[in-house]
Amino acid sequence: MKNKKQGFVVTPSIESEGIESVIEEFKILKDRFKKASISLIHGKMDFKEKEEIMEKFKKKDIFLLVATSVIEAGIDVPEASYIVIMQAERFGLSQLHQLRGRVGRSGEIGYCLLVSFTDDEEINRRLETFVEKESGLEIAEFDLKYRGPGDLLGTRQHGIPPLKIGNIVSDMKFLNLARKEAERILTDDPELEKPQNRILRSIIFGEKEWKRE
Repeated sequence: MKNKKQGFVVTPSIESEGIESVIEEFKILKDRFKKASISLIHGKMDFKEKEEIMEKFKKKDIFLLVATSVIEAGIDVPEASYIVIMQAERFGLSQLHQLRGRVGRSGEIGYCLLVSFTDDEEINRRLETFVEKESGLEIAEFDLKYRGPGDLLGTRQHGIPPLKIGNIVSDMKFLNLARKEAERILTDDPELEKPQNRILRSIIFGEKEWKRE
């Protein structure tokens, strides 16, 4: 028992489909490895139940944890040494990086296995990039360029939201300057009542442009 290695099997979590996927994977593994100590954890469980499962995992009462991406942050089990990520193409690279960080935390070698059955060359190239890079910053930048930041106020999982000016990836420096200037103007003139700011007020609130004094 002392030589057994602890690890994770992770499936995508996309609304209810993710829960069905993780339960199905759990049933398959339980049936295949009948004598193994395997448990299940996902975001639909209540907090107390998840806490109890993680406590058993830390105490080595559980050696394989089948999970959704609920484990990608805040889970620190140094003895966990491997993670198998199913349908890896359905995760963002930054998310894969977070999941990879759940293993090898004790100083020993950790193993991360990506499972994907797609023939899409672009997706496979993206996963190969993840394998080649170890820096979280490099991975995040590549993921942003590939997937886009998504619709931050909506439900889209990827894609660049339409901007009338600027490109959120290539023009980040200038967009940050624009943001700072906007903050300066609003601090100085919250109601945009000063003559030089009235045109901004008309654009934002749809008011007729005030006559210049």
